[in-house]
Amino acid sequence: MTRTGTDYGAQEKTIEQKIGDVERHLERGEATIVFDVDAGTTNIVPMPGRLR
Repeated sequence: MTRTGTDYGAQEKTIEQKIGDVERHLERGEATIVFDVDAGTTNIVPMPGRLR
């Protein structure tokens, strides 16, 4: 849920706010969870044309 060096704009967000944002994007179908078997990594990525 964290990314060192990520710019959140003029106002920083708490970890709780960041988690809430991601949960809303997932619930609305604006993002999805992708697991890369070869790399063994999981990422949350925006769905093309769906992110508000």
